[in-house]
This record gives sequence, structure tokens and C-alpha cells, in this order.
Amino acid sequence: LVAPKLEKLKSLKDIIEKESPTAQVEFDTSPDTHAPYCNAIITTTSAFGQRILDMSTLKPGSVVIDVARPSDISDEEASLRKDVVVIESGEVLLPPGNVDIGYNIGLPRHVAYACLAETALLAMDGRFESFSLGRSFDLTKIRTLRQLYRDHGLQLAPFRSTSGRVLSDGDFEAAAELAAQLEQDCDRLGQLRMRTKQSLSRIIPSSKGIQKRSKSSKLDIQTNCPCCKKRVVIPFVHEFSRRRNK
Repeated sequence: LVAPKLEKLKSLKDIIEKESPTAQVEFDTSPDTHAPYCNAIITTTSAFGQRILDMSTLKPGSVVIDVARPSDISDEEASLRKDVVVIESGEVLLPPGNVDIGYNIGLPRHVAYACLAETALLAMDGRFESFSLGRSFDLTKIRTLRQLYRDHGLQLAPFRSTSGRVLSDGDFEAAAELAAQLEQDCDRLGQLRMRTKQSLSRIIPSSKGIQKRSKSSKLDIQTNCPCCKKRVVIPFVHEFSRRRNK
């Protein structure tokens, strides 16, 4: 578990160990200590304008699930490690014919982000209430959502890469094959880590589509123009920076 505040991590650790007594939970304020040894990493931060994971340190063959929307990890960063699979978002396949979002959210038909799928699921079951508003969660309601998910026939949508491409079994097999080769060749792995580190040094740290511009905390927002769909960059200064600079 990784988060900026240790006291919240300790509380979450206690909850997990109470629910699953055999679980061994470790926590830290930085992913750098544990990420190199993880087979799977889930990122779900609210951070922006910073690098969430150092791709050069990740374990060969690991899988990163970037649940944050907008994403924590850019396609440019993910492409540096062919032996690591980065999955974009947590997306849910809704039952055909039952749900109409009524708006183009950039996903295939009947596919929704998990947060929207939760709202749709509660409406499908006639529950007009909030199950996960804010940062505190009721485990009883989480279990109820899991059962409703099954009852109403929702499914996980096909996994997609950070570029939006649907990932095939071949993508996972190719990454696993390359990872196996790297684990047998320490020199080759070391060279890959060094090249990745060098490439990262030329990529401006970013998350949520926002790039860090300078030490003055000025940021750029990267987005698509609604008219021509071209990538545009909009200067942005976070409200905290304004207050601090005053």
C-alpha cells in the first residue's frame, strides 16, 4: 500500500488484516521500495503533474493496472518497457439494451468506466442512493455491489493499453516471453533499465494528462480539441500555487 499519509495507510492495513487474517500488508509513502518486486501494481491516485511510477525499476513481466481517470501513466512512459503490460483503467461491459449513458465518453458501446458502471448498476437495481461517495467505504456495501454485479450480468470489458488498443493474449504472452529472457540475462536487463531511465529523463513528469513545467508548480493540461480532435496543450496553474505565490 502506498499513499502520502502513513496514518491512513495504517488504518487501511488494520482493516485488510482483520478481513483477511492471513494477508501480509506492508505500506510506504513511496512506491520505489516495493515496486521492483511486485508482479502486479494498481495505481489509483488523485495526483497530477508528477511521475507516479519509475518504469525503469519495474520487475520484468509485471502488470500495471492504471485505474486512475485521467491516467497516471502516459502511453509514452508505458511504451518504454515491452516486458511490462500497462492496462488502462477499470472498464465494465454493461448488459446490452439495458443502459444508455446518453453521451459519447470515448469508449465502445455498452462499455463504461467502473465509476459510471456503479451508478448504472444501482439504478438497474432500483437503489437510488450513493454507495461510495467520498473517501470512506462501507465493506458491506462493497460486497453488495459485487453481488449486484453478478446478478445483473455485468462483465469486465476487454483490457486496453494506454493507447486505447484492446490487448490480446498475444500481447501478454510476448511480454512474458521477453521478461523470461531478461531474467536469464542480467546484463541485458541492466541495459534496458539504463535506457529506460535515460528516456524517462527526457519525458516531462506527468499524470492526469497534466505536465509539470517547472519548479514554480506551473502545469500544462494536455487534451483533445473537441472540434478537430488534435492534441493541444493548455497552460495551467494549480489553485494551491496561486495561493502560495500570493
